Amino acid sequence: QIIEDISPSVVGIIGSLKANYDITYKNDYFDEIAHGTGLVIKSNGEILTNAHVVKDMDTIVVVLSDGSGYEGIVKCIDEESDLAIVKIEKDNLKAAKLGKEEDIVIGKTVIAIGTPISFSLRNSASIGIVSGVNRSLHSSYRLIQTDAAINPGNSGGPLVNLKGEVIGINSSKYSGTGIEGMGFSIPINTVNYVVDQFDKYGKVNKPYLGVQFQEDWAAKIGLPSNNGLTVIKVEENSPAKVYGLMVGDIVLAINDAKVNSKVDFSEELKKYTPDQSVTIKVKRNGIMKNFDVLLGSKNN
Repeated sequence: QIIEDISPSVVGIIGSLKANYDITYKNDYFDEIAHGTGLVIKSNGEILTNAHVVKDMDTIVVVLSDGSGYEGIVKCIDEESDLAIVKIEKDNLKAAKLGKEEDIVIGKTVIAIGTPISFSLRNSASIGIVSGVNRSLHSSYRLIQTDAAINPGNSGGPLVNLKGEVIGINSSKYSGTGIEGMGFSIPINTVNYVVDQFDKYGKVNKPYLGVQFQEDWAAKIGLPSNNGLTVIKVEENSPAKVYGLMVGDIVLAINDAKVNSKVDFSEELKKYTPDQSVTIKVKRNGIMKNFDVLLGSKNN
């Protein structure tokens, strides 16, 4: 029943690749066509998917669950969060029900729906559990780990709980000999943040500090760390430069929220908008200092 209820909100996305798209591996079956999955989030034809699904597509066709196809255009895209909105000219679509962050609990059963491997397999479902939360996998934000089968083409499809609510957008997986059940999804709190930004600004208007960090060795390998982030570069004319941060500073917290990894830092910045002031706690040469910084805009 859950699959039947969510399926009208799940679409296939297929398109030709741009002429300058660089494919490092080609075979006899490669015909410069790519596909993925999308989720109806507004009844007026707004489809949520992964940025990596559509960023290199030249012509986009969205195929609804009834088999009808509509030309789509990329309305908004944010590669850092790996989310995008594709718009089609179709009204009265069934928008998916979205869940809440507190519903993402390790061990709870989830269903992944998408278009794995072949476009003829669209709206395939697989079942598993939430295997982990707050995962970092070459991502600026935290991810959900699941053992529900996620294969190429599932990208952009929903991860659904047993209430039929979307708690994540499937994004990637670990693959290789001896590796099984290692799929990753963008959690609903990040989805809501990005969609809200798209609605307000047409982009993710992320606050900008202007520093590059190096993580403590423990944070790099996934161990608990309380050693903060070491500043290895301060960009010219950035807020960090203007307000006195220096290479070698160790950033420990933003407004008393500890940051010990790059993902921690990105997640914390989601709470703020450009032109807001934050207090950054720094250790410099063994001495604790506080810097009041007016955040800038990353897109300026």
